[in-house]
Amino acid sequence: MSNTIRNTLSILFLLVCLSSFSQNKNLSIGLQSNFPTKGLSLKLDIDSINQIQLSYTLFKDYGLNRNLYGWKYSRTINKFKYFQSYTYVGFMIMSYSKSGLPIDYPYEKNGTTFSYGLGMGIQNTLFHRLNLSLEGGYGKYNFNSSNEDFGFVGGFGLHYYFRRKD
Repeated sequence: MSNTIRNTLSILFLLVCLSSFSQNKNLSIGLQSNFPTKGLSLKLDIDSINQIQLSYTLFKDYGLNRNLYGWKYSRTINKFKYFQSYTYVGFMIMSYSKSGLPIDYPYEKNGTTFSYGLGMGIQNTLFHRLNLSLEGGYGKYNFNSSNEDFGFVGGFGLHYYFRRKD
């Protein structure tokens, strides 16, 4: 993916941060992992029930460089004494390039894929600032042009809230 797109997404992350502080909303930054990816994440509580999350992952494995950009909307279903349950729908765009491959490699060396999924999770906020989440879902996950399949995926997150309004 070009530097222009990366810079645009970085600016978008910054604007979300500034907007959330000016509107006194709950904002957190952290790590999010959904197999096989893991990366940085911003989570914004729109209100006490709805959240949006932006994520970015950059990783390399076995000669495949990947940049993932994700968006997820989640909605709280139930609030229990020690945790909350939620549902989510998410979308992910990934650009990839295969390095170190022979010139006559028969498949695409570069490309972009689109993935989507939905699922459920539970989360708990400790010490009014630290949010832990576990989730599982089902969707179409594309990690390169030859691997497009529906499947189950699980993940976890750890986020730190800058301020809490609730």
